[in-house]
Amino acid sequence: MQLEAHLAPYLASFYFTFMAFYDLFACRLWEWWLTSGADFLKRYLITVLLPLYTQ
Repeated sequence: MQLEAHLAPYLASFYFTFMAFYDLFACRLWEWWLTSGADFLKRYLITVLLPLYTQ
């Protein structure tokens, strides 16, 4: 509960920043994500971040 209260402002600011730029960059980011340019990032997210948050 205390951790959630501590992280709430950061999560809120990230959320609103993301939503502010979502309409501008969503289509282009999605196209980039589907192309081979994002392979390294996808591999990093799957192999590094996913095990960290699911242990």
